[in-house]
Amino acid sequence: MSLEVILVFIRKLVPLLLMCFLLVACANNSVSNDEIKKLSFQVFLPEYLPDGFTEQKKVLDLKEESLLISYVNGDKYIEVLQVKRSGYDYHQMIQWYASKDNTEKIDNQFEIVGNYVISIDDLLKKQGVLDVVLLPKQHLDNNVKYDELNYYHVQTNFNKEDELKSFIESLKAKN
Repeated sequence: MSLEVILVFIRKLVPLLLMCFLLVACANNSVSNDEIKKLSFQVFLPEYLPDGFTEQKKVLDLKEESLLISYVNGDKYIEVLQVKRSGYDYHQMIQWYASKDNTEKIDNQFEIVGNYVISIDDLLKKQGVLDVVLLPKQHLDNNVKYDELNYYHVQTNFNKEDELKSFIESLKAKN
């Protein structure tokens, strides 16, 4: 395995481990929207949920500046992870958005959905999981410094990509 493949694997694994850690560490906590407002970065909450989905839990970590929200419908889930100050490599996504051809998908990697530039992981998609990294267009349009970009991530085993995109389009700033 090349170093590049290992680094890509690690980059994909870290958010998942963080998500699992947050779920285990704070599984019984209930978080109000007033508590979410204490986060010092912009948080997005959905105004639309696919049929049958309900909020299962919110996990807030003020020390780590992160929020995880889980929605479920039977054995199907949608999880939204939001973390201040991303370690994610957004360079390709930013370059694609800045190009004149950002109205089309490029290599099925990036596209604009509502107010977000998104990247769907093709490897996990083949395994039945939609794993999406989001970058709010307003952060790009307002020239937010690269090291101040936050991490927004949605993962689901609900394999209806059009419904997931509707969910993403409905994400609105709440603080």
